[in-house]
Amino acid sequence: IEDNRTRGMELYNELRSLDETAKRDLYYMKTSRSWDIDALEEDLVYERRRKIEEDELESRPSPFPLGPYPNGHRDNNSNRRRSANKHEEKRTRRKPPKVGV
Repeated sequence: IEDNRTRGMELYNELRSLDETAKRDLYYMKTSRSWDIDALEEDLVYERRRKIEEDELESRPSPFPLGPYPNGHRDNNSNRRRSANKHEEKRTRRKPPKVGV
């Protein structure tokens, strides 16, 4: 029984390092005070594979680089937006008409 507790705790700690959402209640049976070693080992195999795949994906270059603009300059739409904003500023700065003069 002591071996089960030690092994179970080791496996559970490793599982938690890979998946912080792993719940102890799923693997530790309070009534018998023992760990479900088979379930822990199965989930560890799954989480180890998931971690390897995740690391491989992160090491690949992005298909959508966030570097400089593709043509060395901004697209024309951003220039249009800027000039539209200038017109907005001019419209909002107009003086109200004089009343009663």
